[in-house]
Amino acid sequence: IAMDAASSEWKSEKGKGYYKLPKAGTEYTSEELIEHWAKLCGKYPIISIEDGLDEED
Repeated sequence: IAMDAASSEWKSEKGKGYYKLPKAGTEYTSEELIEHWAKLCGKYPIISIEDGLDEED
């Protein structure tokens, strides 16, 4: 599985380094989002995540 997460579009009102999932409304810091991707990679056969964080994170 390869995915394009488009995380740079998930801006949170808290500013840089914070993400808000559009439908669920769940908020993550950069570190928490990295952990989220790691858990998904452990659960599913993901080999690539495009745009997993904003380009400046």
